[in-house]
Amino acid sequence: MSSLVLPGVAYAFADDTALFTGLDLAVGPGLTSLVGRKGAGKSTLLRLIAGDLQLARGSISVDGERAGLPAVAYLPQLLADAPADRTLAEELGVGERLAAAASRLFGRPRVLLLDEPTDNLDGRARARLFSEVEASSGCELVGVDDVITLG
Repeated sequence: MSSLVLPGVAYAFADDTALFTGLDLAVGPGLTSLVGRKGAGKSTLLRLIAGDLQLARGSISVDGERAGLPAVAYLPQLLADAPADRTLAEELGVGERLAAAASRLFGRPRVLLLDEPTDNLDGRARARLFSEVEASSGCELVGVDDVITLG
């Protein structure tokens, strides 16, 4: 069973504005949710764990080893750049979204990071997505704006 550990993590934006200073986080096996308002830093934290951004201080490890591929798989916000006047079907269907998630799971990462995976999905599609995620054997960290998303 996988574990994700972040001791003393610090991160600042390019203008030196600190987002995290001395963040300690330990995540065990199973599904864990990061819940917070938009702009709180959920996506940034997931990107740090994925290795897309550079830490100012601290470390990130999976099962005691430095985090990175193939141990960590990251599924970013898929519709972040979709025009507001387009429908989900025009941008990305549920099947495509689930296929993208499955392709990340195919490599059997020990940590799966999902950023707002349920945006624009109906209840049935959300249930299917979380069923697939929960079937994985590692540590899943999901960033969402509200707890209702997880229901």
